[in-house]
Amino acid sequence: MQLRREEALNRLKSADVELVRVNDILREIGPRIEALRDQAAKWNEYETIRNELRRRALRWYKASFGTTADQRADLTTQIVGVDKEIERLTDYVAEGESTTAGTDEDLRAARQEEERRRIASADAAATEHRFASASPDSRRASPRSERSASGPARHSRHCRASSRAFANAARA
Repeated sequence: MQLRREEALNRLKSADVELVRVNDILREIGPRIEALRDQAAKWNEYETIRNELRRRALRWYKASFGTTADQRADLTTQIVGVDKEIERLTDYVAEGESTTAGTDEDLRAARQEEERRRIASADAAATEHRFASASPDSRRASPRSERSASGPARHSRHCRASSRAFANAARA
């Protein structure tokens, strides 16, 4: 019995030592516990706000994606329309260029023909003038009449040269 009593007393002493140690730890940790409780409350509030923000962001992205997809479809349709318009205008321009090329060639040929006719007309007028100014009785021309007869011919050559210069300038 004595032995049991001593064992019980030893246990009580060790319990007292342990109690003193626990009280010291509680006194040391006490102020920290309040700070930790505040931190835990803030963390819980943070988690709540973060989850709410995620939920709202997902809802917004979902709504925006639908709108964005509609806008993207509209833009795609517009791009296709613009591409078709570009293709149509390209064909129109190509058609106009081929028509213009033919017209330029026709215009050049018409100008050359007009130039030939002008030259022929000037030659005919000069020849007519020479024959008209010469009298049938006087087959021999005096030096003075030769000078006057050469005047229209000189004028005809001058007209042809002017016409050629005009045609060359028009081509350029």
